[in-house]
Amino acid sequence: MYLKETFFLWSISILLNQDGLALPKGTRVAVRFDKFEWFVNQMFGQTKEINIKRNGGADLVDIFLTFDFDFIIQKVSLEVIMCKEHYIDCVNYRSFEVANFCENDKTISYFAKIGYSNQKMSCTFQKGPYIFKNSTINLDTITKSFALNSDKWWEKTWKFRVDYYFNITLLAMRHYGDVQILLLSNRTRRY
Repeated sequence: MYLKETFFLWSISILLNQDGLALPKGTRVAVRFDKFEWFVNQMFGQTKEINIKRNGGADLVDIFLTFDFDFIIQKVSLEVIMCKEHYIDCVNYRSFEVANFCENDKTISYFAKIGYSNQKMSCTFQKGPYIFKNSTINLDTITKSFALNSDKWWEKTWKFRVDYYFNITLLAMRHYGDVQILLLSNRTRRY
């Protein structure tokens, strides 16, 4: 089954159970990274720098990668693991592989919010630097796409891993991390 068809089926399940995604009234959610790593296989290039900063209660990531030559990502695999508080009792929540990544590369970027990028994100990576600033997980699309309709999904902790393959077996890049979703009040304090 193609990635777009999978998202369509998940979207249908969400439409049938929209109440499961509702947040408590007067609240919003924010992403907090307890860990964020990006590994580039030294055959392809290197990770120069990763910085996590906090803005408005949420964590944003700045990523600086360099590649030594042009290459095309053929396959991507994604794994999302749900845990109880503090990353205990973890279970695989969703896993999937995209074997023909070039036909679905825009769908994968659907899961991220990137404030600035010096190069367009696609299945083709070109020689030189890649800089992404003010990046985070797009909670709106993730909660809808993964049908997070469990009670209080924001009280769970999450692990993720994304592998990018140059061909079916040669790993070019991997990024992974541990994430908490914080429930924040929308109220402003008056002094």
